[in-house]
Amino acid sequence: MKICILGTGYVGLVTGTCLSDFGLEVICVDKDSEKIKRHIGDIKGKTIGILGLAFKQNTDDIRKSPAIDIVKILLKESARIRCFDPLAMENTRKILPDLTYCQDEYETPAIVIPW
Repeated sequence: MKICILGTGYVGLVTGTCLSDFGLEVICVDKDSEKIKRHIGDIKGKTIGILGLAFKQNTDDIRKSPAIDIVKILLKESARIRCFDPLAMENTRKILPDLTYCQDEYETPAIVIPW
């Protein structure tokens, strides 16, 4: 299985390292759209899951959320987004109403930040 982690802060890199220890092929990229395209390829029409939308865990604060920045980049490239965050979906829905908001984390295939 190949996993791409978008957002390479401390949590993203640690998550990538842990997943690679399980034998998965992991690519970590930051929120640079050119790096995303280079590692994922053409994302037009692809469905990408985002797990975690808040700026920091255990909050609904999305003001400086790297996940929101990444979602906006992916939307500009015509990707379809499925997302979940137990606390921040209501606030995210106000600024990004056209995403698919999932009922639980099992419906989203990518990890971005913790919640």
